[in-house]
Amino acid sequence: MIRFLIGCSLFLSAVLTARADQIVLKNGDRVTGQIVKSAGKKLIVKTEFMGAVEIAWDAVERLASDQPVYLTLNDNQTVVGVVSAAGEPYEVQTKETGKVKLAKTAISAIRNEAEYKTWQAEVEWFRVDDGVAANVCEVSEREKQVSPHHSISRVLSLE
Repeated sequence: MIRFLIGCSLFLSAVLTARADQIVLKNGDRVTGQIVKSAGKKLIVKTEFMGAVEIAWDAVERLASDQPVYLTLNDNQTVVGVVSAAGEPYEVQTKETGKVKLAKTAISAIRNEAEYKTWQAEVEWFRVDDGVAANVCEVSEREKQVSPHHSISRVLSLE
């Protein structure tokens, strides 16, 4: 019985470990974990033993995700899918259009599902209804960090 339990626990740990995103750097190093998001020129990966690791986007040779990620492109389109480790161009397996090939330079942001939903909620908070009088616009440092690749302004009404 003990052998059975040990075997089951080893099997489960192997299965859980196998489900991870992989980032291969230009120097050959590999980082395994969960892609969280890219913030500016940094890719943030949550690892099991090192916590959140920031990687310079320029140092990334290729990446692979085991869960769909949200890739925001320079033209503000978003592609959602699982990224392959083939290198450039990155291949993204989407539900809607099948495989999409993307150049690394076309990607302005990467987010996992939770980060994408948080980002979308913050973007919606900044949207202004058509009927609101907008007299002053200001962008705080926090708002720039929310979406460094998109122009987001908070509109204040002086009425």
